[in-house]
Amino acid sequence: MMPEPPDWTETTRRRGAWKEVIMKSRKILRVVALSCALVGASRFAATQHQHDMAGASPGRLGTVHFATSCSPDVEKELDRGVALLHSFWFSAAIEVFSGVPQKDPGCAMAHWGIAMSWWGNPFAGFRTPKAIEEGQAAVAKAKAAGAKTERERDYIAAVEILFKDAGSIDQRSRTLAYEKAMEQLAANYPDDPEARIFYALSLDQTALPTDKTYANLLKAAAILEKEFPLQPDHPGIAHYIIHSYDVPALAARTHACEGAVARGRPIWLRLS
Repeated sequence: MMPEPPDWTETTRRRGAWKEVIMKSRKILRVVALSCALVGASRFAATQHQHDMAGASPGRLGTVHFATSCSPDVEKELDRGVALLHSFWFSAAIEVFSGVPQKDPGCAMAHWGIAMSWWGNPFAGFRTPKAIEEGQAAVAKAKAAGAKTERERDYIAAVEILFKDAGSIDQRSRTLAYEKAMEQLAANYPDDPEARIFYALSLDQTALPTDKTYANLLKAAAILEKEFPLQPDHPGIAHYIIHSYDVPALAARTHACEGAVARGRPIWLRLS
């Protein structure tokens, strides 16, 4: 007796069903990946965002340009230093910025970068005495170098606020004063995207968890979301938008950075 031929119609139907299951699973995995990323952001917030990877290799950092009056010979190093700063690779940023004055002793903004790197993670807790001491020393060197433009002097004056009189002025008061200085700096130099980005980050830094209007977070996000389409490969913008929405009431708004999350741009995703 001849065996019955296989039911190819049934086989085809099953294959189609499996294909549908696989496609649905892929969609679910994408949602889970984004959810895990958001959980990763919250986890880093809860642990004071210890991102600095001493001894690790930063790899590809994205694209950023920070205009200065320093020598064209150090432009690439300064841009790399700022990219590392935005990527929260503070030890590596200090190393890069520290090499700039050897080529251009008058580059005051290299010392600004060192001071910003010693301030470190804006979402962290209180700064150590060493961080304050090193930051103050960097600011002193930046002022001694003699910045060539008013804009550069404003950047240096702003970072000085974070470290000045740290023994007598509490940290929150200093960060609030820094926020106001960066607001003014961003207003004075509308052609400087980094001024807007650092101002947005200062708003995130001073946001209080008890403020259920989320005024600072929403203001920061609005600034950053306008900048994101113009600089989709910037090493910090996507990361900072995630932080701006890093509360349950705002978490759904992170769709603006979904593409950046998929490319692994935010530093917290690379480190989680």
